[in-house]
Amino acid sequence: MFPTGDKNCKAHYSDLSALHQSLSAILSCPLPREAFQKGQYIEAHEKLAVLAEQGELRAQLIMARLYYAGNGVEKDQETFVYWLQKAADNGDKAAKSHLKRLKLKEHNK
Repeated sequence: MFPTGDKNCKAHYSDLSALHQSLSAILSCPLPREAFQKGQYIEAHEKLAVLAEQGELRAQLIMARLYYAGNGVEKDQETFVYWLQKAADNGDKAAKSHLKRLKLKEHNK
């Protein structure tokens, strides 16, 4: 799947996979799940923003995903990283790992 020896790609894929698994678990919560799954990203954003600011890990991860993909909001790398950092500070291992990869990527430019 990846070129032999490309450890950064493999690690990045692993981080994104773990983040996706976290997102899947988060979406089992009824309130944001319905809006998110129906593609009602603006509504999902509205419902999650307050929770995310209050420190709700699951909401922070979904907010990061919304800004990463530009779902219901303008795609924004800086805001994506902001929410990812909040989730990492809240103890999410996948978010921590993904941030580490982003920092390495930025450092190697």
